[in-house]
Amino acid sequence: MVILFKILEITGPFSAPAESKEVKKEIYISLLPEEVKPGDWVLIHVGFAIAKVDEEQALQTINFWDEERKKQKSYHLSRSPGKKISQNYVSKNRRKPRYQ
Repeated sequence: MVILFKILEITGPFSAPAESKEVKKEIYISLLPEEVKPGDWVLIHVGFAIAKVDEEQALQTINFWDEERKKQKSYHLSRSPGKKISQNYVSKNRRKPRYQ
């Protein structure tokens, strides 16, 4: 999974605090081929910045995912509880243990 973060400041040659949606995290910037400065947006994977991203593109991406989350949330809230799954269905489709 890749997440967009905004660099807050440069604290050393290898790391920088960054923020995404009010989540602050220390990230590693040593893998980036280009220099970053406070205010730059980067893609983070498992704590490492892997690419620098244009601010406009970063904001568009964040807005897109926010809209998708809203759609998903409204979809789940609008669904009726529906029928309960019968115990017979569950027992027929339960995975059998690999080892006995």
